[in-house]
Amino acid sequence: MHPLLDKLLKKRKIADVSHLGEVEKENFDQWSRILSEGEITVKTIEEFCQGQLNKIEAGFKDMDKSNEEKARLTILHGVYKSLINIISGPLVERETLEKYLNSLL
Repeated sequence: MHPLLDKLLKKRKIADVSHLGEVEKENFDQWSRILSEGEITVKTIEEFCQGQLNKIEAGFKDMDKSNEEKARLTILHGVYKSLINIISGPLVERETLEKYLNSLL
């Protein structure tokens, strides 16, 4: 457990995480995850974007969404897809170039 979270529990006189309510437990878990992740890297950004794309694509399947909500999802999908392409584009380009140069050898 992160020291800040441990101090917070002690300050609030909570002996164990199991004594937290459902919403409090969700917040605690989220805070714990955020504090334990460490440095943000390009890989973590790419993983986040892919997670968002998965949520958006699940939203496309929801037939109860209005046209306005679907339009918003479409825009968000384009943004996250573009970010992933920006991140992975140089890698794909590099791999293609390496294959080409190896074929010349």
